[in-house]
Formats: sequence, C-alpha cells, structure tokens
Amino acid sequence: MTVHERKSERNQRRKETGQFKSVENMTQREKRQVRKRWHQNSREYRKKKEDICKHSNTPTSPNTNEENPNPITEDNRRSLSMRRSLDRKRKNQKAKCYRQIQS
Repeated sequence: MTVHERKSERNQRRKETGQFKSVENMTQREKRQVRKRWHQNSREYRKKKEDICKHSNTPTSPNTNEENPNPITEDNRRSLSMRRSLDRKRKNQKAKCYRQIQS
C-alpha cells in the first residue's frame, strides 16, 4: 500500500466520522475562511522557501593581496581553478533557487 493510498483511506475515514468537511459540503462563509487559510499558508511557505535561498547564498568577500595582485605560481593556478569551480556552483545554486521561487 502506497503512502498516497494510506492518506486517501485516512481522509475517507475522517470525512465519514465528520472530523472535516469537503469544500463542496461547506457553506459560502466556511469556504471563504478555508480558502483564506490556504492563501495564508501558501504565502508563508513561499516566503520560507525564499528566505532559505537567500541565506544559502551568502556572498564572500574577495581576498585582496596588495603586494603582488597576480602572482603566477602553481598554487595560485590551483586556487583560481577552485575559485572558478565554486563560483560556477554558486551561480547554479542561485539559478536553482530562482527557479524554485518562480514555480
């Protein structure tokens, strides 16, 4: 039995016992209240999701070296490639968060 089937059965039992009504069995006033609650919950969910994306992409300060800004050494080449790799990952993460916010 899948999770969806179990939830469906549980909801059927709750409807039969009268623990909650379906929208079609509600008065106009109850429908408005329920829909208002749905809108509020959706708004809060989207805001939380947006906040998570904002906090996961904190900018880092650039490393400045006043004496020799562009030394050409093997270690520097490695760090440059690592930095580029991290920049690509950050860019992809930002794009992913943006797509999640849009949907």
